Amino acid sequence: MELCLVKALELAGWRSMPLIYHWEPKAILPYYSLLSSKTVYNLSDYLEPAAFRETAKTLVHNARSLQELLKFEVGAVRIGGHAVSSALRQLGSISLDLQDETSRNLLVDLFAASMASAAAIEQLVGLLRPSLVLTEDTAYTPRGEILDMCVHLGIPVVRWYVAHKDGALMLKRYTSANRNHDINSLSDASWRLAREINWSADRREKLKQELSIGYLRKDWYNEDGTQFNKRQLDIGAVHNRLGLDPLRKTAIIFPHIAYSIALVYDKGSNVENHFNPVKIKLQHRKDWEEALDLRAFVDWATKSDDEDFLLRSDAGLD
Repeated sequence: MELCLVKALELAGWRSMPLIYHWEPKAILPYYSLLSSKTVYNLSDYLEPAAFRETAKTLVHNARSLQELLKFEVGAVRIGGHAVSSALRQLGSISLDLQDETSRNLLVDLFAASMASAAAIEQLVGLLRPSLVLTEDTAYTPRGEILDMCVHLGIPVVRWYVAHKDGALMLKRYTSANRNHDINSLSDASWRLAREINWSADRREKLKQELSIGYLRKDWYNEDGTQFNKRQLDIGAVHNRLGLDPLRKTAIIFPHIAYSIALVYDKGSNVENHFNPVKIKLQHRKDWEEALDLRAFVDWATKSDDEDFLLRSDAGLD
């Protein structure tokens, strides 16, 4: 997909300077010949993580808390955020125990990799002097460092990612003013436009159809394949399966458990507002309620005579 976007930029008059990574499938490499650029740069040729390993080891082993690591930066690059987020993603976890040897070793590797990436990106930017950067990732090592370095130098970064259905993409332009914004977020101008739209009955119906068709076609955010081998149930079957009273209103609550990218944006300053990544494992109901600050809500909901509440969690609860 990224090659298609690069080719579109070329057709619009831009000169491309593609940068690839060592993990890219060899099968797609010949397609780079379709671009006008005669040179394809490989980030691996500029990475020297071994040069930063001792620094990373000292940093991780001397850290008194995860928050301390999250705040570590080199220049404008959020090394701590990128490294910790990458560790959480690789472990498939929402917590890191600094007393665990496996976690510490992984953090050392990723802090060294992040510092090496920052140095490599600085070198490449000086060499190539791009006026625009296109990338899929703005949070994880080694590509997240591109965002920080480029916007600091005044080079706009455009991130692309799959949208809510097949055949649709999200594109967001980043500068130093909005580098902490998620790709799904709206700019102030877009939000003003959305608020000024006349939400007629016809427009509301079209929106409802957009949502329902996505589920009917099973392509609603389908990159993870969560709807494969699933079938839709009518409202009566849902009531019966979940034990809901059809005469009562039903409110479905989706508590959002913070994920790894949030740590890049917050640098640990607000980590307690998301969860305690060292202490709380979200494996027990008591911890889960405390982590999400939902105890008061749960107490109120259980006493309601007018509504049924479904409390959905992304964590595995007892």
